[in-house]
Parts: sequence; structure tokens; C-alpha cells
Amino acid sequence: MHTIHKARRLLFLVLLLFCLTVPIFAVPLQTLVDTALSQSSRMRDLELSKQNALLSMRADQAKEEVGITITTGNVTADFDGSTTFSTSGATASFVLPNEGKTTIQVSTGSAEIDAPYTTYLVDPALSLSHTFTYGYTTDNRKSLLDRQTEILAITTYESSKLSFITNLYTQIGDLLKNEKSIKTTEKEIEDLQRTLEQNLALRVIREDGLVYQGQQQLIRVKQASLESLHSTRTLLLKQFANTFGFSWEGVSSIDEPNLAFTA
Repeated sequence: MHTIHKARRLLFLVLLLFCLTVPIFAVPLQTLVDTALSQSSRMRDLELSKQNALLSMRADQAKEEVGITITTGNVTADFDGSTTFSTSGATASFVLPNEGKTTIQVSTGSAEIDAPYTTYLVDPALSLSHTFTYGYTTDNRKSLLDRQTEILAITTYESSKLSFITNLYTQIGDLLKNEKSIKTTEKEIEDLQRTLEQNLALRVIREDGLVYQGQQQLIRVKQASLESLHSTRTLLLKQFANTFGFSWEGVSSIDEPNLAFTA
């Protein structure tokens, strides 16, 4: 987090200096950051990768659902002088998706009816089983691996997001410094030309004099520097659009950075 706070502080100082000379009619910095995150194909791919990893992990976990098994009984008839009807009980088993695979089994048991059908025998049953294990079991390891997968997916995305925003701040700072340099150089050229014209009008210097030629040379140097700054700006604008998916239009405001480096 120190890196992004440092970048925000630098950007704040650059923007402060820039605002002293150039009025800005654009969007707030946070809006620009949100737009960059939403329109960047790279960030969208990273977001999809994170979501796919989390969904795959949860799909694996969803496979371990409650298991239900039901077994129906049988009906038999025995003839041994007296008629006996008997049924074997229906059984239902519930397996819980916990570490010990707790199993609850409920059965109606067997039922018999003897002629002359006045004798009934019913034997219901209930059983419960649970496996107790100690140390790192397979389920323990799987839970740890699932948690590791989740943390890795999230941290990979957040780390890439941090690098993306830091790069955004860096490019914004470069653009603002470039704009400030252009405005400063343009003003210097205007001042030099105005001074030169005034000196000529007052006949302080002559057009064929060394002072005049020296000032003309200085103006040409400033003009060449201005052309270079404009070329740099063209490259910076192209780089910004290619990286973040939209054109640079400036920023209107920026939150004051937290110099204490606290969240």
C-alpha cells in the first residue's frame, strides 16, 4: 500500500502545481480510476480469471452435498399350516457433508402378521455413525487447498489491480507535468518576444546587433523545446489510450493523500 500512497501523494503535488497555471475542466481522479478499471481489457480478463477460480472451487465444494439413500422393503408369504405375512423394513440413510461423514440411518424394521391376523410384530431401527480422525485428514488438506486457491485468486487480482492503478497514476503525472511544461514554455516564448519587440521599439538594441541575435537564438531554442514537448504529449496521449482504453481528458480534482500511510 505504501507504493500507491506514494504515487497518490506525488500526483497530488503535480496536480496542485498544474492547477496554479492551467484551469482544468474534466473529471475527478476517482471517476477516472473507476473508468480505467472498467474499460481496461486486461483488468476485465483478470477479474474473469479470479471469478473462474472462485467458481471452480465452490463447484468442487458443492459436490459434497447431503446424500440420501432409500431402500424399499419386500413382502413375502409363507404357508406352514398357518399363513404368515412379513415385510422387511424400508430404510433411509442421510450422509452429512462433514469431515466425519456422519450417517443417520432410519428403518421401519420388519413387520409380521400371523393368522388369524391378531399377532403383530414391528421392529423399527435407528442408527448413527461418525468417523473420528485426528491430525491432518484428507478433508483438512482439501479445505486448506481450497482456502489457498481462494486467497491466491484474490491476491493475484488485487496485486495486479494495485500495479494497474499505480501505472495509471504515473501516466497521469507524466501528462500533467508535460502540460505544465508546455504552458510554461509558451509563456517564456511570449515574454521573450514581447521584450525583444519592446527593446527594438525603444532602440535599446538593433536588429543587426549581437544582443538581438542572441535573443532570437534563445527564442528558437525555446520553440524547438516546445515542439519536442508537443511530440512527447502526442506519444503520452497515445500510450494512455492504448493502456486504459479511453482518451485522456484531464482531471478536475484529486483527494488529498493520506500521508500517515494508514488504510
